[in-house]
Amino acid sequence: MLIIIEGGLGKNMFYIIAGFLFALLIITLLLQDKEIEKFLWLKIILLYLCFFFSINIGTTIKIPLLIIILFIIIKRKKTLNIKLKYQALIFSLALFIIGNYCFLPNNIQQVNNIKKEFELKNRFESINSIHTYSEDSPIQDKLRRFKSSSTGVIFATWVYDYKNIPIKDSEWIWRYSYTELDVYWRTYTEIEKDKAEAYIRFNKTGEEYLGIFKKDKEGKNYLQNVIVGKFKVYSRPRSIFNVW
Repeated sequence: MLIIIEGGLGKNMFYIIAGFLFALLIITLLLQDKEIEKFLWLKIILLYLCFFFSINIGTTIKIPLLIIILFIIIKRKKTLNIKLKYQALIFSLALFIIGNYCFLPNNIQQVNNIKKEFELKNRFESINSIHTYSEDSPIQDKLRRFKSSSTGVIFATWVYDYKNIPIKDSEWIWRYSYTELDVYWRTYTEIEKDKAEAYIRFNKTGEEYLGIFKKDKEGKNYLQNVIVGKFKVYSRPRSIFNVW
């Protein structure tokens, strides 16, 4: 299964902070006395990047395993420039905490999100890919290029772009695409106060797409998730006009 995540203020801000902390680390180390050691700066960079490696405990807790291991190794071996290497690991630990806790929702909200995600995935017999977008992701403007606020048009635009199907205009999407492409639609079914879903199935191939829409700060719908896969028979969205 392929999971794709695109965009997000938290992600961009994290990269900015990571760059800032790295620059601060280098400046701090340059101002200190150093012992002669081969590849010292390469080692410093690798130590700083240790925040990428962690293990999960349950669904909400992450442990910086590699940082802990390297702290122990450096202390026992008493390597050259031990103070500088400790500082690199401390900066890495700070970034780990920022990235995994400061930019995540509180634990209760996170558990609720995981529960909802599980319930959503449980409707599928198989999942090929999951695509996740933030409200400020560049793809949102691309999906609204036909100047339509309709979730049906927006979601069909995503699906047709994904399949590299040429799109003429929004009228073609609404009036003709479903017959020309033999597509079954079920658009905009409200599942929560600020969340709705859209569904498209290609009848000949059996390809199924489920889109989850959420409202942004201005109250406009934006595409948050797309799941590509195959629904379980009795979990497939149905129109009230479709009795089969």
